[in-house]
Amino acid sequence: MKDKPKLWCALYDVHFPQYDKKTFRAILSFIRQNHVDGLLLGGDALDLSCVSHWNANLPGNKRKGELKSDLDGFDKEILRPIEALLPRGCEKVFLTGNHERFLEQDLTESMPELDGMLDFKKYLRLADRGFKLIPLGGEYRIGDLLCIHGEVVGSGGGNAAKKAVEIYCQNVLLGHGHQLQASSKCSPSRSKKKICAWMSPIVGSVSPRYLKHRANAWVNGMTLVYVRDNGTFNLYQVVITDGVFSFGPTTYSYKDAA
Repeated sequence: MKDKPKLWCALYDVHFPQYDKKTFRAILSFIRQNHVDGLLLGGDALDLSCVSHWNANLPGNKRKGELKSDLDGFDKEILRPIEALLPRGCEKVFLTGNHERFLEQDLTESMPELDGMLDFKKYLRLADRGFKLIPLGGEYRIGDLLCIHGEVVGSGGGNAAKKAVEIYCQNVLLGHGHQLQASSKCSPSRSKKKICAWMSPIVGSVSPRYLKHRANAWVNGMTLVYVRDNGTFNLYQVVITDGVFSFGPTTYSYKDAA
């Protein structure tokens, strides 16, 4: 029997509640029509700007009960719709990003008496829901592909993928920079062994409030990984334009999401 690859969907930088709803609904349409073996939330799934040190002196950017509203909204609008479509036995991974750190670090630094009391992972019952939780700076492997959030590399402008392949010297998928990038490398002494780094497009808004409509190179989409039993894989960076994309012979649209 031929080796049937497993399909992973990697969703990076959702930045809820500042996410692109059409992009996310198109992804739901894909998940509903395909057997997904693994789901990776690649960090910064939550924006948590309400507790960020960047807004410490900007009280006008905050509203009463915003943290609870954001966590409840993430459960209702992101987690539950995805879970309703994933097959039983699907592997689920949650990478912690630098924005999730706002709650774990920024708030408890300014109010240390709250340390240990504010844990979004427990509030959302991520472990109980079957998610494997990866701390900030950690990594997860999908076969021969190393998956990280990417804050270690930094946004890196247009060279983050190149920097990642130089640092890790292995196949690596990252987010954090919100751009679509790829960079490859091979050793002069092992010319047949080639490695590549990819930066995933994002589910989050490419025009969030704080950018004030400034131009940027951010791209909406997701990353698909087909991994075989021996660890080798094929990776596809999927760009989603105005809630529509084609993969293979099928076109997926936000209008088709249940």
